[in-house]
Amino acid sequence: MSDPSFLEKFVRSVRPQVLELDGVDRVSALIYIFFYYFYANNSGSRVDFMPTQLLKDSFFKVLCEFPYLAGVLQRTDDGSLKVVVDMDNLNLPEFKESHSDMHYDDIEASGFSLSMLPKDAATTGIFLINDIKNPAKLASIHIIRFRENTGVMVFASISHALMDGAGYCAFMNRWAEICKHMASGKKPSNLPLRSFSNDRNAMRQCIPRTRLPPGSLIEHSFIPGGIVSKFFAWLSSTTQAKVLALLNKFGQVSHHCYFISHQKLDAIRESAISAAPEKQRLSRNDILMSLLSIAVANSENTVNDTEQSTGIFQCIKNSISLALTSKSKVFESSMPIDIRSRIGGMKTMDYCGNAIVLQRVQNPIDMLQGSITSEMIAKVASTIRLATDSVDHQYISNYFKAVNAEPDCFIRATFYGTAPPAKLIASNHTRLAHYQIDFGWGIPAWANPLEAAAPNLCYVLPAHPSKDGIVVHFMASEESLAQIQKLPIWQDTFEFIH
Repeated sequence: MSDPSFLEKFVRSVRPQVLELDGVDRVSALIYIFFYYFYANNSGSRVDFMPTQLLKDSFFKVLCEFPYLAGVLQRTDDGSLKVVVDMDNLNLPEFKESHSDMHYDDIEASGFSLSMLPKDAATTGIFLINDIKNPAKLASIHIIRFRENTGVMVFASISHALMDGAGYCAFMNRWAEICKHMASGKKPSNLPLRSFSNDRNAMRQCIPRTRLPPGSLIEHSFIPGGIVSKFFAWLSSTTQAKVLALLNKFGQVSHHCYFISHQKLDAIRESAISAAPEKQRLSRNDILMSLLSIAVANSENTVNDTEQSTGIFQCIKNSISLALTSKSKVFESSMPIDIRSRIGGMKTMDYCGNAIVLQRVQNPIDMLQGSITSEMIAKVASTIRLATDSVDHQYISNYFKAVNAEPDCFIRATFYGTAPPAKLIASNHTRLAHYQIDFGWGIPAWANPLEAAAPNLCYVLPAHPSKDGIVVHFMASEESLAQIQKLPIWQDTFEFIH
């Protein structure tokens, strides 16, 4: 049992509060954001490596700075969301420890494949299934200790309604900082002070106001409503999450992981810049997004749609998709973009809530299909660059207006936007501090995002600092992944991990 002083101090520190969430929070409110962090025991001791008691005590210490993680997520009559913290009925996060018969070396040899972990390694699912009588935990921690204490896996899951990737990393690094401080024998009272903001009202004050009309993609994504989105928004949050979880369960999505070195990516980038008709600044992310989009477009061009429609639930899912959207002649590349660096007031407030807008790039699908050349990569990368640069004050202002306009706005892009297979969603975490999370025994050897959640979803993470490159977690059908791996440029550029 945890040292009661840390738990009791946290409970005593809690004050009744209500955190009113924004429409931008609701876009991701039905899912958790979680990662698996693997730590090797290089301490020389099989006894005192990352002791669970210390991890747990420091976790309750960090909760004092994030008390809303002990609250309950509630939906109001008008469809908005709030987190209610009741000091007399706290919804305490789960903290669990278990032991594995696997040796850390075996986990490492597998490329840190999640299939090597126990089936219950993830203590939450992808979807947050909330219930009035049994409210969902807003945070859950699972410590798995490998055989002979050769290593530890830290699973941390937090409601995406409360924070985005940057907020998640801020929380994890603060927890690790406290743990490291305590492990060194220093008093918790001497901790360096940090100032985190979760005030949605303060965040909204930073969003610029504009009277200009929304751009076409924002209008296409959020303005036109329909009976399907309105019906889905009318459902309870519990039913919404269960519907999405059911469709995901029978979606037959697999998760593969690849490494690409900065050297290879830069070589492709230089070739693309040289092949572009007009000289344009293209970043590594522009080139990577271009490569991923082209790979998906070509793989789906070769996979017979009927081959993917196996199983009654997959057939139902495909029928719904076809009923909502005609067969697309465009390919859509979607990118969550962090606005903190683009809005003056947010640069200094250490905001930990959701500060993400979605930008979508639509190109004729035949522009991405066929023989893959430097010219093709340059053309697609140029559209990515233009779209990224267009996320200015006007775009951000209109995006926030759109997602807060009506109760069903949060789901409209899902129902009425371009549907898979002509779609890619790529979340870039290369600038986030996943490999700075040091509990006192060094940084993680590997960080892994959530399992297969949706078709054609990518998580792009930095590689371990010992490797100069990027790790791509690709989620798609087995047929699509097989076709992608046959592409010559993929074979020459990407190294398969697991």
